[in-house]
Amino acid sequence: MVFDLLASVGRVQHQVKLGNSRVDLVLTSHDGTKQLFEVKAYASVRPSDRRLLESPRPKGVTRVVVAPRISDVAAQELEAAGLSWAALDGPAYIAAPGVMIRVLRRQPEASKPAGAGPEFTWTTVSRDVGEYVLTRAHPWSAGTSIPLPRTEDIAEVVAHSQTAVAKTMRGLATRGWLLKEGPQRGRGSRWELLDPTGLLDDWTAEYPRPTEVLAHGLIGDYHDFARTKISEVIPVGEWCLAGTSASQIIAPVLTATPILECAISYEVTRNIATILENLGLRRVERGHRIRFVTVPAVTLATASDVTGLPVTSPVRTYGDVHALAGRGPEIAANLRQVALGY
Repeated sequence: MVFDLLASVGRVQHQVKLGNSRVDLVLTSHDGTKQLFEVKAYASVRPSDRRLLESPRPKGVTRVVVAPRISDVAAQELEAAGLSWAALDGPAYIAAPGVMIRVLRRQPEASKPAGAGPEFTWTTVSRDVGEYVLTRAHPWSAGTSIPLPRTEDIAEVVAHSQTAVAKTMRGLATRGWLLKEGPQRGRGSRWELLDPTGLLDDWTAEYPRPTEVLAHGLIGDYHDFARTKISEVIPVGEWCLAGTSASQIIAPVLTATPILECAISYEVTRNIATILENLGLRRVERGHRIRFVTVPAVTLATASDVTGLPVTSPVRTYGDVHALAGRGPEIAANLRQVALGY
């Protein structure tokens, strides 16, 4: 692939010996100038992979990173580090003195949401299933697959029908994120997660804004308020810390969090007036100190106890902070590197 791209701007030679070393490709441009290229192939490219971004490079040689798929986030980081790249599914960026080649990622059809293939669109069901599948991806090693639970077990966690979940799994497979192993149905049939990096990027690309309730009151220390007040008023399993409140526990990067963010179930949302009264809070339109967001069943089912507080999964937390303005992307990048690794 890299050979063909370079051949569009000049004459290319394979495996050329220069002194005591060899280079993968030598491009002789139409004006006679030569550029040297080193091609490094990877099974996958993860964002914030320091070993890849900071590995030593031969002087005067342009390194081209090649992988089956390279996400937009990973591509931006490669370019910022002075690396060229080429993905086997089409897009590429090769930059050297006097050479600039960029192949854009194929855009989805205008009638479909970004990230949707011919047999797949992001819906309420597919977002919930995608969130659960991604929580199974830690730890993950490039080039490996992760066995997933049975469809009926996934359906129970995400609180959707088996039929809807099975359809979603097939849709995720059309994008290359999942693979069906064994027979199509029955005993021995199972799904495996192949590409959590690509799935996570698409899952966060069009992150929906949740239903929210803003409140103000005398809260004091956020964590103490959550432990001593919220835990007394809202039943276990019906709430957890979310957004920056969760990210500061999982992978802290901020010096302070301006508000307390709390994820709640649909049932709690229906009774939010009583909940606020019992917590000594009042509902406001702005100037809030606590933000309640309504989340699906899968978010609460995959929450975990961290330092004695229920916290959204690293996957959900990443999606929440990635969607924030300001320092959101920075917080998300730190969380992805520390807690997700893909």
